[in-house]
Amino acid sequence: MNVNQMKTQKEIQDLVIRAKEGDNLALEELYKAFKGFIHKTAFAIYLKNYEQEDLIQIANESIANALKKYKPEEGRPFLPYVLTAIKKNFNNLIRKNSRYGYEKSLNVTNGSGFELMNIIPDQECLEDNLLKKEMHVKLNEVIKKLSRDDKEIIDYLFIKEYRVSDFAKLKNLDYWVCQRKVKALLKKLRTCLK
Repeated sequence: MNVNQMKTQKEIQDLVIRAKEGDNLALEELYKAFKGFIHKTAFAIYLKNYEQEDLIQIANESIANALKKYKPEEGRPFLPYVLTAIKKNFNNLIRKNSRYGYEKSLNVTNGSGFELMNIIPDQECLEDNLLKKEMHVKLNEVIKKLSRDDKEIIDYLFIKEYRVSDFAKLKNLDYWVCQRKVKALLKKLRTCLK
């Protein structure tokens, strides 16, 4: 598993030894060697209230901690050691944050015994919906009592959305006669709906 095409496992091992001896340039090169892996891993994680830069910083801290705890004399290569450390630290962070209740159910009761769902204001007004339904029922009753000609005007002008001029041509009527019929119908509807 090669982290960076430019750095072999041997080169990374040399950088680790120099960084442990206090060489800051070697430490910087070590961070650069793992930059691609860190970015790929950090961008695959979503944690609420954490930005990608925060996750990258946590991974860099993981490298520093792994470097501090790493013992080259044990003969284990640093590369798998640090990759495992970064992944484990991300997993621990995810586990830690999943324990905290970032999300709450709306059915949880507050101190007064009310559910949160009942406290949230509703976008729709119940009274308005009831009034609309009543008006709809009343309008249907009024339309049932209208003449066939009046129903035809409602159908063409308000349901099919014809213009008055198009309706007049269709029925071979004068435009002004149609206009008067529509005005009379609307007046009749207003009177009945009061």
